Amino acid sequence: MSKTLSPLQSTPFNPASLSYVLSLTPFPALSLLIASASDNSLRTFSLPSLSPLSSIPQAHADSISAVCAYDEHHLVTAGKDSVVRMWDVRTTPPKCVMEYRAEGARKPQGFTSLAVQKGTGRIAAGAELVGVDAPVYIWDAANKGGKPVRAYTESHNDDVTVLAFHANQAHLLLSGSCDGLVSIFDLNVEDEDDAVLQVVNHNASIHRAGFLASGDAFFALSHMETFTIFPLRLETAERDVDDVSAEVKPIEFGDLRQVLGCDYVQNFDPVRGRAVVGSHEEGWVDIVSFDSATGKFGDRWRMGGHGGEIVRDLIYDEANAVVVSGGEDGTIKSWKAGSAQPTAAEVGKDHDGKKKKEKKDKKDKKENKDRYKPY
Repeated sequence: MSKTLSPLQSTPFNPASLSYVLSLTPFPALSLLIASASDNSLRTFSLPSLSPLSSIPQAHADSISAVCAYDEHHLVTAGKDSVVRMWDVRTTPPKCVMEYRAEGARKPQGFTSLAVQKGTGRIAAGAELVGVDAPVYIWDAANKGGKPVRAYTESHNDDVTVLAFHANQAHLLLSGSCDGLVSIFDLNVEDEDDAVLQVVNHNASIHRAGFLASGDAFFALSHMETFTIFPLRLETAERDVDDVSAEVKPIEFGDLRQVLGCDYVQNFDPVRGRAVVGSHEEGWVDIVSFDSATGKFGDRWRMGGHGGEIVRDLIYDEANAVVVSGGEDGTIKSWKAGSAQPTAAEVGKDHDGKKKKEKKDKKDKKENKDRYKPY
């Protein structure tokens, strides 16, 4: 049985434009939601009503590429304008209180990814490829825009699309890139050659990547929707980074569109163990549970979606027990759990290959009418 999510509220990001909603960031203590859009703006909404509160028309001079909550009162944004900004969301509208730039960089480069580490105050940003460099920069948030404390410039040769800190080992940072590589850095080490602890090649441009909740593995999801889980292998002595990939034995799921019977995969949440997938033609969006211990996808929760348009972000407002989604239709919607009932997803493929088994059983029955040969 699968569950359905019933629609609650729907509000346009900006009634005066058709901008895509790119990201949603909740601040539960303030009953606040901040959304970014393709017109380089930020807008604030109340939770759970989704009533519009304020806007910042040009939060960045170029595209907003990534957004993260720094703490209960601050938001961090990264832009293609080569600036990372911190915003105090307690003011209306939010006020920019700090800026971070890649001081000392040979060429200005737009930022394409972002991660924050609340316990240490670290902010990491990945850059787009300019020339032969696609760097990863790390700042100490307390430096108020000073020079990055780390700059790893040679590990990727295409745009850095995703960054993630390890939840329990504060010195570990993961980066993924359009070059298909996922790298693990030791932030305690300044020299880049020595800082790289592990490199794997996913053989496709990286869309999402991060550490699993168990902390002993990480995943990679490509723009081609191929999904793989890699064991975390931290070499400590006389390691040869070029040989690490060969030593890793990944769990390859293949194309999740086939595994989960969908048209696209919006995200994989390694902490909650959930994937967000959608269908263009049928217009639905599903939240699919994932058990990292067994490596299997399970229960599904279906939403009505955004009229067939791609859902760019989805967050869980746990305080109000609702799900909030934002899409390329320019709207923000909230959903609440409804009654349990079967959906079409139940006859779709899952990681156990149930659909394949059903087809095989039918074929076997047909063949067995004519002959039967024991092994």
